[in-house]
Amino acid sequence: MGILDRYYERRTLNAMVQSQWAEAERYLLKMMKRRPGVLGLNYNMGVVLLAQKKFDQAEALLTQSIDRFGRSLRLCRLLADIYYYWGKGSSAASWYHKALEEEPAEKEKKLIQLRLKLLKDEDRYSHIAENARLVEEARSLMKSDPAKALELYLEAAEYDPSDIESLNNIGSLYMNHMHQSDKAAAFFRKVLDLVDNQAVAGNLLKAEKEI
Repeated sequence: MGILDRYYERRTLNAMVQSQWAEAERYLLKMMKRRPGVLGLNYNMGVVLLAQKKFDQAEALLTQSIDRFGRSLRLCRLLADIYYYWGKGSSAASWYHKALEEEPAEKEKKLIQLRLKLLKDEDRYSHIAENARLVEEARSLMKSDPAKALELYLEAAEYDPSDIESLNNIGSLYMNHMHQSDKAAAFFRKVLDLVDNQAVAGNLLKAEKEI
């Protein structure tokens, strides 16, 4: 990988970490033109397109990748997530089952099984589009109106207890703004029950010390 490729990669990853999805897409496109057909780049672009709700583009890219490279846990899981947030429940369930066939680690297996359970609850899953709106609004209010952000995130997490962003940000708001470390710790534990995340683990330790 040349110097320019490393620069594009660094800019892409930094943008993804900061949820600057349009910028991440711009640099990924530059990398994909220079190195077409690279599975890792296709996967990252799928994540970026999903984050921007460009569902049709994300679907096309992921299905092409699966046709070319074959099924894998990462590709099946991401395609299932695309359908999940797109509101295409039957397709999401089908690809989550395919992801389970790839033998995910215990936490990811638990998250996938939770999603499948939510998909069976038609009334709850029917609110998935509303859930996305709540999360987007809450995200914009994290600094300016943390109390309102907390209210919205709690509502979103009630609809979708597999929503890692909502669970984590609820914990952060309880810890940093409401100064309720016991409630913060409970939500950080919910996150860590579904995914491994060093930052969240650190926040849990901090909350536990303050209790």
